[in-house]
Amino acid sequence: MATTNCDLEKLVAAKKFREDLYYRLYVIVIDMPSLRERKEDIPALVSHFMEFFTKENHKKIDCISEDALAVLMEYNWPGNIRQLENIIERAVILDVDGVITEEDLPVILVNEDMINPVVMSGGVNIPDNINTLKDFLKCPEKGHILSVLEEVGWNKKKAATMLGVNRTTLYNKLRKYNIVAKTS
Repeated sequence: MATTNCDLEKLVAAKKFREDLYYRLYVIVIDMPSLRERKEDIPALVSHFMEFFTKENHKKIDCISEDALAVLMEYNWPGNIRQLENIIERAVILDVDGVITEEDLPVILVNEDMINPVVMSGGVNIPDNINTLKDFLKCPEKGHILSVLEEVGWNKKKAATMLGVNRTTLYNKLRKYNIVAKTS
């Protein structure tokens, strides 16, 4: 299986894609419109991704607010379904009250004119050495965990409660991000 967002026939005609490779791939073609062309699918996709990521992250999220869903419906989705999936994963990870709201979504969804925001919602600074989306998504999670730990005086039981995760999950995150309590 192979996917592309390019018109391979035009690329073959322009000698920018190998003709033999094109015919090797051209067995069954499924033309799938982009997410921005089928926005009516967004609520079902959001529901699916929320269910998946709440289970994966051991969180309890009841719903997404109408305002947040409206923001998702209005966005242009240059990154297609993968971008939507990553944004829902981020929202689930960062959510603390069991409801995905507009505040749980990246600022770029509300203001599409923003390019490479230096600070994400919640005031977490993004280091220059972050290249992958996975690393990008880890930054606010680590920052949020650190701020909650500071707020509760590094009491891990209280921090886990505030974060809406069990202590085992918190300890796993502490190991994952190499977070250790500050010593005086």
